[in-house]
Parts: sequence; structure tokens; C-alpha cells
Amino acid sequence: MGPSRIRCESGLFVGVDRFASQPREQSLNAPGADAMILADYFNKAHPADTWKVLRRAGRTVPTLVNVLKGIRDLIASVRAGSAGIFYYAGHAEVTDGGLVLKTADSHHLFPSDTGLRLSRVLRLFKEEIPRQKYFLLILDCCRSGTEAAAVDDIPPNCCVLYACQHGEVALETASGGVLTRSLVDTFDFYSQGSIARECPLEFVASNLHRQIFAWRPLRALSYDVCGSLVDRLVLPLPEGRQRLAWDADLSLVVKYRFADKQAFLGAFVSIVKSLAEWHSLSLTSGPAREYIDEQLFYDRQALQDSDDAGDLALDVKIPLFTEHRKPSALLATILENVKSQEPETLAIRWPRQLKSEVFPILKHTVEEGEWARAQVGGGHALRWRSEHQGMRFRGTAWVDVDETSTSVAIACETLDAVPVRLKFLLPGMTDLVDLLLAIRS
Repeated sequence: MGPSRIRCESGLFVGVDRFASQPREQSLNAPGADAMILADYFNKAHPADTWKVLRRAGRTVPTLVNVLKGIRDLIASVRAGSAGIFYYAGHAEVTDGGLVLKTADSHHLFPSDTGLRLSRVLRLFKEEIPRQKYFLLILDCCRSGTEAAAVDDIPPNCCVLYACQHGEVALETASGGVLTRSLVDTFDFYSQGSIARECPLEFVASNLHRQIFAWRPLRALSYDVCGSLVDRLVLPLPEGRQRLAWDADLSLVVKYRFADKQAFLGAFVSIVKSLAEWHSLSLTSGPAREYIDEQLFYDRQALQDSDDAGDLALDVKIPLFTEHRKPSALLATILENVKSQEPETLAIRWPRQLKSEVFPILKHTVEEGEWARAQVGGGHALRWRSEHQGMRFRGTAWVDVDETSTSVAIACETLDAVPVRLKFLLPGMTDLVDLLLAIRS
């Protein structure tokens, strides 16, 4: 049995837009709004008077003293065995004493003396170890500054999620802080695929960088996670989120075509076995057989009419939501184990128009990726190279957008344009599929 889960049930969300000693043009746009957005999100997930926001509003200003008071109240609100979130968005600077979070009254000439040192926050949280209180720190701020800067030690009851790597800067766009909005979108992505009311931090840590959204520039997020609680902390999710249905949202389908019945049956049996083994299902079970049958589409009448029926089609739906296992892993299992010599295609479909600017970004995720207008049928296509057992192949993903949907069709061919099996694009194609499935807008 693994370690027990620790649920985040309270939080302090600090957003500092303006700083007294810095010119107005160095003010930030997103921190105050981002603090409210994240606090509201968790308050809907776990309604309680334990989610506090500290930002510039009326006479309230996030000064050093006010933030320290907020941290004191946060610590008091955390129950034994649960966790609290400390969120900070604003300017920060790495000094010889570690990372300093700048409050509204910080002075740029004396950051260590007038700002909130992260080491001080961690020390306050460390004192709560005997009371079994845990803390997740989300820092949507830069980590640049002194080259020979100290690195803050993370106590065993804390985990820190940084918006960037040590020595780098964090970004904000017109949509808000890149880390903060990416977090909310990743929570939503998880909730669409699970009926659970909690999102494991380990899911966030392993998937946050993999999400591609039209609003997020390429490589805009290079986050860092430090601490030993990644596999234990869980974050609450709001009610009312529903698992996406097959015909209500995106779909992932492998499409086969066979010249004769024998080839069809050979592939059909191997696919059924792969689905059963993947889901640990017994083929002697009626419900198990019904579930597998729902993932397969073919013309049953054409199979029964003639023993030598030709041009038979078999579409295999890849279930998109299997707890923490990625659909691309099942896809790879089927492609590698299906008993077929016929080239197949992979189809991904969203029942709505997607923003076109998201697809050209994908050329950076594959080897020798090129984004260009398709030579046949119009539209655009992504092309890339793949090596399999010492041989070179070409992958192509055609993108088609109409008034009501967006579709991507993926195929594989030799460098001489001879169609071949998709398995020759593995393992790289699985990463591309993961990224495509993560597109939500």
C-alpha cells in the first residue's frame, strides 16, 4: 500500500501587481486577478471559509506584514493530516540568501530586508511538522538574480511548484500568468477524464508541460517541482464536471481496411485480445464483451453475406479515459500487436472549430517537423521523419477544419511514398498524440 493522500483544504492566495519603489511601467497585469481566479476555483471545489485572497483592493494592500499575518492565519486553518496552499504571484528575485518574494512595500535596493524571503516562509511551515500539517507552495514568479544564489531547502512537509527553473523568468500573457492559467486548464483536463473529486499533484507535475493551448506560447512554461510530497498531495475539484462522452467531445480512432475476410478476422481477434488484456477483462464475461464490442465498428452484414467479402473496414475506438493511463499507450499496444499487414490511419476529431494557430506549434515536437499546405485536397499538414530499426519513415498529419469540427488524420509511408504501418512511427507518435488530445480550444 502506498503513502496516504493529503488533501489541500485551505489556502492563501497573494497577488502583487504594484510595488511602491518601482516605476509604474514595471507593474504587472495578472497577479491580483490570478490570485482571485485560483482561490475561487478551489472554493467551489471545497466550499469553506479557508480560502483567502490578499491583493490590492480598496485599503487592503499586500504588504510584508499583511502577508505574514495571512501566513499565520493559513497555518492556523490547516487541520492535522491535511494541507494548505500558499500561492504567490508577483515579482521575485534570487539573492545570496535565496528567493525573495516582493510585497507591495518592498524596496528594489534592499530586497532581502524588505521582501518576504522564501526561507522564512518555509521555516514557519517547517515548525508545523509535529502537528502533521502540510503545505503546497505555488510560486508564479521569476527565479532570476544573483548568479551564485543560494537554493532554498524544502522541509519534508512542503512541496514547491515554481513557474520556471532556477535562474529563469516567469511569463504572463494577455490571458494571465502562464503557470496559473495552465494549472486551471490542467485541472479541467483531468476532471474531464475522471469522476474523482480530487486531482493528484503527481498528475499535474507530469502533465502540466504537455498541455498545448492556443493561448500559450511555445516553451512559455518551464516549471519546476521540489519537495517530497508530489505523490501524496491532492487538490480538490469542483462538482458538476462530467466525463466527456465519445460523441460529445474529441475521439481517437484507428481505421483499418482489408482486402479479404481472412485478413479482417486475423486483425479483429488480435485487437479484441489487446483490449481485454489492457483493461484486465475476461472474455467469458458478458459485460466485458459488450464493452469491447462498443469500441469496434464494422459492417456485420458484409461479413455474413460472403466468405470472400472484400474491402472490409474496421474502426477501433481508443478509450480516452482510463484513470491515469494514457490513451496513447493503448494505441501503441494495438499498433504493435495487431495481426495485419495493411497500412492503417489514425483519426482524431473535435466536434468544433479549433484555433488554427495551435497546430503549427506541433512541428517543434517531432523530428524534422514541417508545417505546410497539403499538396492534395487543400488544408495544411504536419510532416516529420521517424527511424525504426535502422530504417527511415515519414509521418504525415493532415488537418481539416470546417464549420462544425476539426479533424486530424495521421498516416505513415516510406521516403519513397509507399504507405506502411503506423507502428513505424513509434514511439515518437505517442507524444504527438498526447499533445493533440490535450488541445481543448
